Amino acid sequence: MSDSAVLYPAETNSGTVTSYVPLTTTWTPPSECYTKYRLDGPSLMAFDPAYGLDVETGLVCGPPAMTTWWEQGLLGDHGSYATRISIGPMSCPDNWSTLASSTKDSSSILQMCCPSGFYLGDAIPGSVAGNCLSNVFSGMTLTYGSTAYDDSTSWSMATTTLTSISTVGAIGLVGWNIKYPSTATATSMTSTTTTTPSTSTATSMTSATTTTPSTSATSQNSNSGSSSGLDTGAKIGIGIGIGVGAIGVIALLTTLYLFRRRKQRTTAEPDQSLSYHYPQPPAMSIPQAPYQQQSPAELDAPKLRPSQPAELSSRN
Repeated sequence: MSDSAVLYPAETNSGTVTSYVPLTTTWTPPSECYTKYRLDGPSLMAFDPAYGLDVETGLVCGPPAMTTWWEQGLLGDHGSYATRISIGPMSCPDNWSTLASSTKDSSSILQMCCPSGFYLGDAIPGSVAGNCLSNVFSGMTLTYGSTAYDDSTSWSMATTTLTSISTVGAIGLVGWNIKYPSTATATSMTSTTTTTPSTSTATSMTSATTTTPSTSATSQNSNSGSSSGLDTGAKIGIGIGIGVGAIGVIALLTTLYLFRRRKQRTTAEPDQSLSYHYPQPPAMSIPQAPYQQQSPAELDAPKLRPSQPAELSSRN
């Protein structure tokens, strides 16, 4: 079977280079990802790419491209670099839905995916803004990873039983789908996987939402492919843009694991009040909120939260 992926070229705008990481194969998350949370500030967050890096290394709750995009700040000097990573082209993971989209021009569409069972809170119509939220209710017991007040590197699992209705969050996946003109330099990359009856295996994976009133389950075969791309001899190679493939993503994830510099989490017990604290991804516009927004690893908050992302150049 042959899979062809379009690789978007890197773009430079106002001195900032944006490289694109493709996510074109539908990724199926393990069912445990719906019920295991990472304590981010006062909020419990599902599908945080840092969960598999910090808390439980055997559980991967996002495709490699999502981890590379969300944790890109760990590959540089706290956001002072002039290169950013965006996802594009993008396909939502299996059992996720597109809950927000924004059209830059006739050829550029930005979209946001949330997991099944989550809705879009704080949405702004016509823009990619808001939070993936799910309601949780009194009496529910939630499992999460957290650290002590004085140690932000030693993670352990804990549980909490809710005494009132509240919300949990999930990291939304944000990426681009761009239709380039015929004269553009988008590159097509093809990978081929050969299987035989004696070696092929069909793997069934079930995704179930257990923390929300509406529970869904799906079963599908998982597909594998291979591709080539990023030069691992470079420091991080994110400026190459058009050469990011499966090998490059693996190299980036390895670097992420070695350079974990997560900010200290401030509490060992989640706040059960309805206030919500969501670490926004880089391509989102940030709505006004009555609380202090927390910056994810890839954002040096004052500098790399522009009103218009670097990759949003005008296309004719």
